[in-house]
Amino acid sequence: MELSSHPNVKLLSKKDYRDQLASSLSEDDHKSDKSELFRYFVLMSVYLFGIYTLSASENLLLKIILSLGLGIILAAISFFLHDLMHGSIVKSKTLMYFIGITAGVFNFFPPLFWQRLHNFHHARTGKLDDPDRNWTLDEMPVKPHEIIIYKLRMSNECYNKISSFIFIAVGFLAYFISNIFYGVYATNLSEQSSIKYRGLRNLFNTKDRMFVTLELLTIFSVQLYLFAVISNFSLITFLLVSTIPLLICHFILMLYIHTNHIFSPLTGEVDDPLINSVSIKNSKFVDFIFSNFSHHVEHHLYPSMCSAKYPKVRKLIQEKFSDRFQLMTMKDAISYLFNSPRIYANAYSLVGIHTDEKHHCVMPEELKNLFKVQTKQPVSHI
Repeated sequence: MELSSHPNVKLLSKKDYRDQLASSLSEDDHKSDKSELFRYFVLMSVYLFGIYTLSASENLLLKIILSLGLGIILAAISFFLHDLMHGSIVKSKTLMYFIGITAGVFNFFPPLFWQRLHNFHHARTGKLDDPDRNWTLDEMPVKPHEIIIYKLRMSNECYNKISSFIFIAVGFLAYFISNIFYGVYATNLSEQSSIKYRGLRNLFNTKDRMFVTLELLTIFSVQLYLFAVISNFSLITFLLVSTIPLLICHFILMLYIHTNHIFSPLTGEVDDPLINSVSIKNSKFVDFIFSNFSHHVEHHLYPSMCSAKYPKVRKLIQEKFSDRFQLMTMKDAISYLFNSPRIYANAYSLVGIHTDEKHHCVMPEELKNLFKVQTKQPVSHI
């Protein structure tokens, strides 16, 4: 089920790539960058001022505009938080956690839980116990609620594109809830759930579970404060102050997350980021706002590197590994999602719940030719 076990597939480890790129990167490229804290200060200041202005305004149109803006800012804060928790900005765990919880109360990220979950994803990318992977044939959705969830996801078997776009706005919360339940609280896992979540569950002892519970209570307390005090028990104001910005934030996050790995091959024990990950080509402005999160292959090669250095890493990868590097526009990536199913038939192809027709994962031409997977290429229209 994994490419690393295939005799004719040559995978390179992260160390292999780093060894070949090392001479082109300086010591400064690997240093944390505290100047990025200014980004957080500006973003959080604007975010809090936006909440105050929105709650004080009587103009509904202004409230709606501010709410949309708050969602984009919250997404930018979340991408900053991602870099922070990787240690690319500060090394102090205390400061890291303090900033993390001040952002987590707004974007629903319990810092301890999220950091453990995300680091586990980095350690297990492309493997069967990666919490971010898609279904396998053994996990084929068969129950009515499982089929509904599957058909709400972006695929060629979705109900429609509008419902899928709406669903990804709540999909991040669903992802967090399932991982918190199975990874922290569940005591008895089914055999299928155990394959995906057993490693995650081992990351939390009893003390950690209590701490995650405290994090969740803190988040809910701040949300209650926003509703009772800031919104003065006005449901509409609370929706505009918190719920809509949260959904916009999660929508943006999930657009990126859906393009990171879920249509890439399962590489197995050899974590080859150029095979099991995809990078997105964005405008420099969008990349600046969202902390170069589009540079995802680069991030998996150097997770603790400041994201401002990733364009340099991308250029080096394109020079040395252009035949392996998977780089797509966001438009093409979304198009591929809507033109392919979401279930791994094997390590390199995808099938759906209603058809046995195989679609190749996004991978280099060398692997496509090796496996002779006959299917349509991604198209540019959606």
